Amino acid sequence: MCYCEKTVKCVATFELFELQQTNKFTDRTLQSQDGAVFSIHTIVMSSLSPDFRDMMPEETHHCLPYSTEVISTIVELAYTGATTTKESILEEQLQMAAHYNITLLTKICSDFVVSTLTLINWHERYRLGQKFLCKHTLEQMMMFICVNFTKLNNVAELLTVEDMETVLKREDVNCTTDRLLLILNTCVAFKCLSDYQQAKLTELVSTVSRKPPDVLISLGGWESAPSKKMEVFNCLSNIWFQAPANLNLPVPLAYHGMEVINNRVFTIGGYSNHATQGTETGFRGG
Repeated sequence: MCYCEKTVKCVATFELFELQQTNKFTDRTLQSQDGAVFSIHTIVMSSLSPDFRDMMPEETHHCLPYSTEVISTIVELAYTGATTTKESILEEQLQMAAHYNITLLTKICSDFVVSTLTLINWHERYRLGQKFLCKHTLEQMMMFICVNFTKLNNVAELLTVEDMETVLKREDVNCTTDRLLLILNTCVAFKCLSDYQQAKLTELVSTVSRKPPDVLISLGGWESAPSKKMEVFNCLSNIWFQAPANLNLPVPLAYHGMEVINNRVFTIGGYSNHATQGTETGFRGG
């Protein structure tokens, strides 16, 4: 099971944590790199991970290469089942979590990374994700990049060639073909690539069919007679295409009204050669 599927849940009582805070029955100490000492219970701290348990042999005092603030969070996590993170200690917590394979701490940091992604910090967070986080979390971050592609400053400069290739292969990049080509052609990093690499990225821009977050739907209408077909306009590629037959109206219809409610398209009224009076129908859009 991936760490991202774990659930962070506080313990029912904080009695053990109170014992640690008051140094009662503790049998071991941890020291941070800046000198702070934490009295702990071996059996409680061993629950963090097998790697952390194996780090504690016969000696009862351990110096850890991490700050006081970060060690305090893993002590809190071991005793309470939960802890917090923040910008200033995020990377160090991820380093410690990776060092001792503390998956629950990775989960807490991962949730924080995804929930606080912004147009400003996306690149730094994405690099942290590539270094420490799972493919599921990276996918969430990549979705953010794709949806906000045109809003990210210097996106083509900051992403590696491999990253750009990954982005351009996706269907959910919220950017028109012309705009993507403009971004590439004005990017200094792109101009420094080999002819082969430039041609490969340019081909991806031109050949991948992208799915915009919103589409324009033409449903039914008049074509020498009422029609039941659906056509969809992709604003990213500037192309109209005919939807699959299963999305067509159940009967030909023209001069009707339309509304989208909770991802369902409703047609109201109109004229059909299958029904002389107003027809109301609805179906779920794809």
